[in-house]
This record gives sequence, C-alpha cells and structure tokens, in this order.
Amino acid sequence: TGRPDTVRGFKGHPPLNDTSIMNITDPTHILFVDADPDLEPLVRQRFRKQLKSGEICLSFALNGKEALRMLESDPSIGIIVTDINMPVMDGLTLLNEIRALQSPRRVIVASAYGDMTNIRTAMNRGAYDYVTKPIDFSDLETTLQKTIRDLSVLLEGISAKEHLQEAVEEKEMAEKSAQFKQQ
Repeated sequence: TGRPDTVRGFKGHPPLNDTSIMNITDPTHILFVDADPDLEPLVRQRFRKQLKSGEICLSFALNGKEALRMLESDPSIGIIVTDINMPVMDGLTLLNEIRALQSPRRVIVASAYGDMTNIRTAMNRGAYDYVTKPIDFSDLETTLQKTIRDLSVLLEGISAKEHLQEAVEEKEMAEKSAQFKQQ
C-alpha cells in the first residue's frame, strides 16, 4: 500500500524533537517491509490503539526495493522493520542501502531465519535489533518502544549539535564584527 496513516509514537514515551534534520516529529513513522501481504492487517490490528491515538504512523512495502524508494522520498520514516528473505531486494541488501543513505534511522530485522549467521550479518550491516518470526507482537512492541526512545535521543543529540554549531558560527561572526569596528 505504501501510504502512511496520519497518526503518532507509543504512549508514555517522549515525542521526537520537531527540529530534527529529518523533521521526524510525533508521530513516529514506522515502515514494515515484508513480502507477506497478510502482515499489514495483522500489524494494523495489533497496533490499532497506537494508530487511533495518533502515537504511530505506519507504512508498508513488499520488498526492499519498494522500501528504499519510500525511504528516499519520505524522510519522516524513522524506524524500519524488515524481513530478510524477500524477492527483488532482500533485507540484508536493504540494510546496506539504508546505511548508504546516511540518515538517522533505526532498523529492526524480523525473520524466520533466527540463526546466528543472519543475526550477526544483520547487526554488522547496521540493524539496531532483531526479532524472530512468527512475530511475537508483545516482543515487537517492547522492541519498538526501546527503538523509539533510542531514536529520540539520537535526534535530540543531532539537533543539539546543530544548535551548538550555529551558536559557534554566530559567536565567530560577532567577534569578527567587533574586531572590524575596532579598526
């Protein structure tokens, strides 16, 4: 479907800073990437309260290539939950492509392939966390809550760094102006 619902994050967790470089604001935008079209109604049902209350925004893609197009065109997507085994572009390749975008996003890998080789490969390619399939939605919700908090801290840090850089530049300009006036 690819279209996000207009809704917000998880109750009890701080909203994302609206001054972030990605303009990720409350709601937290989560993209699910899985070749199984039946996942979308399950996720929507499981997170219906968060959707209704406006805590999260959900989008869905059926393969890595479709997800990559969405990520390139929509900077509000902050969290990606991806399967590993998909047609067109698999989840491990998608992880490489997301890392190449160099944007502050978090990826959770969800796969029936729970072996250590895939887990290590996913983590080495930039996955933030890993859940196994069939998805335990309580575990996924806990993982998403943790990921939302971590992403919020990351974005606040980026925003603070930007504000500090602006303040340093303003100070330098003021000092140059004062020196010019003294001449």
